[in-house]
Amino acid sequence: MFRNMKLSSKLTLGFGLVLVVSAVVILIGTTYMNQIAAATKDMFDHPYTVHTEILRAQRNIVGIDRHMKDVALADDKDAEQRYLDRIDELEEVVFEAFNVLYDRFTGDVVLLDNALQAIQDWRPIREEILQLQTAGLNMQAAVMRRGAGTAQVELIEDSIQKIVDFSKDNAQRFNNNAQKDAGFARSLILALFAVMAAVGILVAVVITRGITGPVSRLLSFTQEIAGGNLAVAAVDYQSR
Repeated sequence: MFRNMKLSSKLTLGFGLVLVVSAVVILIGTTYMNQIAAATKDMFDHPYTVHTEILRAQRNIVGIDRHMKDVALADDKDAEQRYLDRIDELEEVVFEAFNVLYDRFTGDVVLLDNALQAIQDWRPIREEILQLQTAGLNMQAAVMRRGAGTAQVELIEDSIQKIVDFSKDNAQRFNNNAQKDAGFARSLILALFAVMAAVGILVAVVITRGITGPVSRLLSFTQEIAGGNLAVAAVDYQSR
């Protein structure tokens, strides 16, 4: 059937097949690129943001703890008040970070609840330490800071570390999935390119034979005529 088709029809069919395969390659490539882009966005919106915000909260917890020690060592009321104001500012930043975490965290929200509760429970301990210092009971304040204060900070750090570990694991899962999708898309596109190349070569061979075959037969016919063989069968020279 293909051999009896006109040359124009063969060309149209051949190039049509190449275009179809090319369109399939582009469609599949675009689909997987969109999937990878979506995975990248999800990784930014969730594990990356969670990891960034929990580290911001952790950094400011350390800052609050350090300024509590600065308050105990302050030489005058003005310096002490500056440290207290800074503690309030850092605590506000911690709560802002947790607002983002509650919006973006995809794990067990109990992890956030435990960490936030530990932070909130720390405030009355700090206030009691400050009250002891204000009353001139510096020794008792130091004992409480090293005892209940340190224990609470360790509890906060432990709760935060669980969130940090979860965000790292979650980011790794997102990355592994993205790499897997990228690898599959790369292999599939290369395979389709190979198919497209094979189709192109096959079409080129068939069309070339469709052109050179009749030309060869016509050349042979003219040579026979030139040699005086007028009995040679006529050649069908119509374009196919």
